This record gives sequence, C-alpha cells and structure tokens, in this order.
Amino acid sequence: MTSQTEITNDERLCGNYLCTYKSDPRFQITLKLIRYIGIDCDGNLDCVNTELDEEGCPDPTNMTTLLSGKQVPTTMACDDVCDAFDCENEAICNGYRYGMYCNFEGLPGKIHYTYLEGLSGICDRVVHCPNGEDEANCTVTNDTVNTCEHVRTHRIVPVHNYTRCAVLHDSSGNVLKNYCADYASEQTNCSDPDRVGVSCQINGYMSTVSKYVICFGEQICDDNIENVCLGPSFDCHVHKHLMCDGQQDCNDNKDETHISCREKTQQKCKRRVGKAGELQIPLSWLGDKVMDCIDGRDEEKIWPTCGKGKSLRVVTVDKTCQNVFLCPWDEPGPGFVELSGLCDGLHTCGNENKVCSKSRSSARISTTVLTTDRGLSKHLSFCIKGLKNIGHFKDCT
Repeated sequence: MTSQTEITNDERLCGNYLCTYKSDPRFQITLKLIRYIGIDCDGNLDCVNTELDEEGCPDPTNMTTLLSGKQVPTTMACDDVCDAFDCENEAICNGYRYGMYCNFEGLPGKIHYTYLEGLSGICDRVVHCPNGEDEANCTVTNDTVNTCEHVRTHRIVPVHNYTRCAVLHDSSGNVLKNYCADYASEQTNCSDPDRVGVSCQINGYMSTVSKYVICFGEQICDDNIENVCLGPSFDCHVHKHLMCDGQQDCNDNKDETHISCREKTQQKCKRRVGKAGELQIPLSWLGDKVMDCIDGRDEEKIWPTCGKGKSLRVVTVDKTCQNVFLCPWDEPGPGFVELSGLCDGLHTCGNENKVCSKSRSSARISTTVLTTDRGLSKHLSFCIKGLKNIGHFKDCT
C-alpha cells in the first residue's frame, strides 16, 4: 500500500498528501505539523515519500532562526503580526521576551526548545512544559502589583512582563486572545518603548498603552485618546495623530491630502500618538477640546486669530485679516470659507460649489462699478448667473 494517503484538509504537502516521517515511518504528518515543529526548510529531507518539505524555501540569507530552531523569513521577525502558528516570530523583539519557552518532546528522537503556543497557556492550570514552568508564579499574593482575570480559567492571576503588550493580530487579521480577559490589563505599562502607542492617564495614574490597541475601540485611557480615529477615505481608518505627518498610511494617501492638512501652525509639537517627532499642528486641531500635543499647547489660548463671531478663526501667523465667505446657513464646520478656498470642488460651505458651477457657465462677467455715498464707496455688481443673491441686487439685467 502506498504511503501517499490523500487528505482533504487545507494544509497540504505534496498537493493534499501526508508525509511519511523518515525517522519513524509509523508517523505520517501534515505540512501544518512540519511547520509547527520547525523541520521544513531546515536542509534535511524529513519525508520518505517526497522532497517537498525542502522545496520552495526562501533564500537562507533572508531567513531568521528563532530560539527554538525554527526559521522564518526575516521580514516576518518582529513585524507586529503573529505569522507563525505559535507566534514565535514575535517572541523576542528589541531585547524583550513575550510568552514562554520550555523543553518539549516532539517526534521520536527529537527534543525541542519549544515556544509555548499562545500566552493563554500560561497560568491556565494545565501543565504544558515538562518542568511545569508555565504554572509557576501564578499565585496572587499581597506583594503582587498587577493582576487580571485569566482569559481561560477566569481566576485572578499575576500580570508578568512577558505577558504584557503582545501582538493582537495574526496574518489573517484575526484578533488574538492572549493572557487576560480584558485588553486594558495586558496592553498597558509596556516595558519595550517600541511597543508603546501612547502615554496617558489610566484611572488617574500616568501609564503607557501599547500601539496594538490604537483605534482598537476598547477604551483604556481616561480621555479615550487612543480611539480618536478618522476615516479619510472609504477603506482607511487611521488615528488622528497619524494624519498630516508626512507618512502615508492610507493606500490612496488621503491621510496626507485631507483638507485639515492644508493649513498648519509654524510652531511644532510632539503628538501624543505616533513616533514622528516634532510636527506642525493642523489649524483645525487648535482649541478642539482634544489634547493633541504632549504638552497640551494646542488647547492653550496662545494662537493668533482673525475675525469675530461666526468668522472667528485661528490663523498661521499674526497678519491682516482677509475677507471670508460666510456660509448661508449653519452647518457642521467653521461657518465660513477663506476666499482662496472657494470653487475648489470641496463641499465646505452649503451651496458654494453650485454657485461656482453656475457662474462658470455665464456668457459674460459684469464689471460694472456703482459709486455711492458721494464717491466714497464703490460696489462691484454681482449680476452674474448664480452670484446675484450674494450682493442682494434686485435689478440685474
């Protein structure tokens, strides 16, 4: 009987066939298991019936060997995504360890220094490591500083440095449940500065929140700054502080061409979210009741302004105030448009685009000047199609 038994799962080796393991022909294993124990693309032919476990492998110079001996493409190592079956590609990053390693007996004759699959296997009342290391240090005492409800057992367990701020998504975009039943307990107070997304107050105390929960939707910071996110285009959802920063985050670059990016302050500040350094502040962010700068200067009343009432606005620098076009009715927004912003195709002030489109179709433009008030005032006639109501002229001909 042939050892190439056809199978129907999606993990395939030799096109839907099992591999007969060379060290012990009694074992037939799938590609998923071969990848899991890290013996594919290791330079050894491990199957009796095929060589495909060593074919199609990446260039060895572009591979990274993990602590367990498994190899992954270098681009997957510490890429903020759980690419491997056990997430070991994210286990040791920037000198910090996430999760736990233990000696684990694999196939006959092989002992592997194996990464424990998933953080939820730590302190879950099931011994996974032969030496029981995964169930050590799981008791809460009076000296325990941080605790949480375990995601599997729901008992209160200590939060360790190696269970904090682990990646939250796999390569398919699925959200991982790591160690704690809530994300606030395990995605805060990160040891690795590269995994910090924002610093904020949590229950009145200053702490750090991981970058993996930015725009995640679950409130952790007292002011919810981690979820102040925008949709500049249909398929793009990005944090406010990652817009107008010179770095493209949306596929269509709408985060950098958004209308709010047009006018910015001359002064710079470090934004609370992101690592872009000192950046100019979009004028629309000033005084919007959201603290965008780490030092809070965007909410201070120190910025030059122009106009009054409905046209009161912040400007880039102190200068002579220019006229603006007041919106004909109350709409969300500033209530006016700078004259330079008229007829730009953007719907920012009621029917301004309809007015502009009608005026462009006029056969001629009237330049009649009416002198009044004994020559002290001059009025330009607005007897132009679509614009006559602006000047309130009743007898346009």
